[in-house]
Amino acid sequence: MMRIVLLVAFVAVANAMVCLPNACDGVARVEMNCRGSVIKNGGFCGCTDLCAKIEGEQCTPPVFLGLSLSRASCDTGLECRRATTSTTGADQFSFTCAPVINTSERAVLTPCQQKRRMMQIILVIYKGMWTPRCDPEGAFLPEQCDNEGQCFCVDQNGKTMDGTKVKGNAQC
Repeated sequence: MMRIVLLVAFVAVANAMVCLPNACDGVARVEMNCRGSVIKNGGFCGCTDLCAKIEGEQCTPPVFLGLSLSRASCDTGLECRRATTSTTGADQFSFTCAPVINTSERAVLTPCQQKRRMMQIILVIYKGMWTPRCDPEGAFLPEQCDNEGQCFCVDQNGKTMDGTKVKGNAQC
């Protein structure tokens, strides 16, 4: 709850910032030496230029109505995407600039990918909740684990197999 209050306060303060007409007076323009392209007037109040992020660089995703907290964005042909790494069943997220995915490819999600996406955006956390882990082709991995460290086996449709829930590895 405290995180939500802080986020709302941060957005309110960010939206309250006003750039006065003379805000850029005295700001020296420097030549940018970027690995990617230059975002003209992309800095605070448009006073400076910014370097666009290149593929693999960390980025700040859009968080509210398509707006990003950072004005630095990915270079042309790239988008800020979440990269998921899994260590011992606990997902960790980072955002990096990656090639734009064709929108026709984006629309086709497997049942595992659909359930994973839904669980990542749900605002309610409950005991025993689990976010599916999918293989590179988008199929459910045979072993899944919940937020209490209980692991269990699932079939190809993601349905939990009775009697397989154990603390630790389920050996599916």
